[in-house]
Amino acid sequence: MITVEEKLDMFRKIIYEDVEEEFIRRIEEIDIRNKGIIESKRVELKKAKEDLIRKEKTNAMIRRNELIAKRSQENNEKILQKRQEIFKDFLISLTKKAIAFCHSDSYKDYFLNQLKDRLDGIEDYEIVLNISKDDYLNLSHDISKIGKLKNKELIIEAIANEDIIGGFIISDKDKSYNYNYSIKSMIEENEYEIGRNLFLALEKKGDQIE
Repeated sequence: MITVEEKLDMFRKIIYEDVEEEFIRRIEEIDIRNKGIIESKRVELKKAKEDLIRKEKTNAMIRRNELIAKRSQENNEKILQKRQEIFKDFLISLTKKAIAFCHSDSYKDYFLNQLKDRLDGIEDYEIVLNISKDDYLNLSHDISKIGKLKNKELIIEAIANEDIIGGFIISDKDKSYNYNYSIKSMIEENEYEIGRNLFLALEKKGDQIE
């Protein structure tokens, strides 16, 4: 007769041990699979971390370059603005100096000599001469004498001092041509050259200071 202990021992050998072995095998498979998943996640997280660090470095460099570019642009704008202010002040000073010249003793000779030279190149008999109000008051008599000398009828018209500063504008009665020999036009037409020479002089001065 088989005892209870023998039955239990038989159960353990026939069924339990097989189940136990299968259970242990499955656990081992799960452990191996979990270890693989953990390792894969570890590699994935490491790569994600490296990508994040690299991205942050790249973004930081981009932000740095953008900041440098922004500051550089701001500095260039300030330099340009300052240059424009300097140039504007220079033109104001130049205009004041031109006005002072028009009230000097040298101006009369300058004006009359310029008029003689310019009339030599004009064939028309009747010529309209636009001059400043100050020159109209001070030089009309001398201008008329030059007209007679050159066999020209000069029609003298006065315009605002600020519109011409000094010098004169020659045209015919029909206004078919207009030769502007005013001091104001000389300044305006040479603004680029004046500015270029001014800033070249400033840069040269800056190099000497450095």
